[in-house]
Amino acid sequence: MISLNSVTLSVRGFRGWDYPQFGSTVPILDDGSSVDNEVVQSASVLRLRASIQGHTLSYSDVLTLRGYNATKELVSFEDDELGDTKSVVILDFRVDRSWPFLFDYTIELIDMSDQAGSGS
Repeated sequence: MISLNSVTLSVRGFRGWDYPQFGSTVPILDDGSSVDNEVVQSASVLRLRASIQGHTLSYSDVLTLRGYNATKELVSFEDDELGDTKSVVILDFRVDRSWPFLFDYTIELIDMSDQAGSGS
């Protein structure tokens, strides 16, 4: 079971916690005699990200999650199966109503645990 603050999520898929891409290759000038014509350039390490897909029958939960997304407030992420707890911000929340009271959602999360001083 995964929950965000008081909202218990019905999870269909979970992906994360992974770092987004923070490196790229940059071509360099070459004299034609070398095969090393690019270098890797990286930025500082970005925050861990995760994505959750699922559904809910509760419009109240949809409104609560929309509120967390709008305010970008820190919320508690708890994964009971793994015993994982993090302080997160909802980076993006998308919802589709597939039946009158069935809402399919995708939540993009960013781990803010080191700033909040709580576990990871």
